[in-house]
Amino acid sequence: MKILQWLELKIPPLIQVLVFALLMWIIHQNTSSLNDTGSIYLASTLFLISLIISLLAVFKFRTEETTVDPRTPNKTTGLVIRGIYSELM
Repeated sequence: MKILQWLELKIPPLIQVLVFALLMWIIHQNTSSLNDTGSIYLASTLFLISLIISLLAVFKFRTEETTVDPRTPNKTTGLVIRGIYSELM
């Protein structure tokens, strides 16, 4: 548990995403013999959806002129509650 506390807010979320995406790709290359076209299309679609959501979130943070980096809460200028973060109900 102390390791997690030490790492808290040390690695930017974008770097975490890229590292885990690389690890998933490496695991897939070394363990998967399945070359199913449907799986590739599904994975690509889910990747694109997640990329669009991430870009919309970053764009909204930029238009609200606040920081995206959770490691620097002192640079926060406001709470984003519109756009991708608005309530659906």
